[in-house]
Amino acid sequence: MEKEIVYYADKRVNHDKIVSLEERLAYLIKQYGNGDETLIRRMGKNFDLCKQVESKLFSKLRFAPEDVQG
Repeated sequence: MEKEIVYYADKRVNHDKIVSLEERLAYLIKQYGNGDETLIRRMGKNFDLCKQVESKLFSKLRFAPEDVQG
């Protein structure tokens, strides 16, 4: 569980701001995707996994991921 929390938290931070997973993925694609469809697809799959972790984590909380913004 601790690894999942750290993994998820890392994906929700962009520099010094808390962002949605969608915002973070868009940033990473723009910064590092370089038009490489294989790399972009891998990034998307990684974030699909992260969405699963997000669902698992927030199923135990009384607030939603959208409530954690910075």
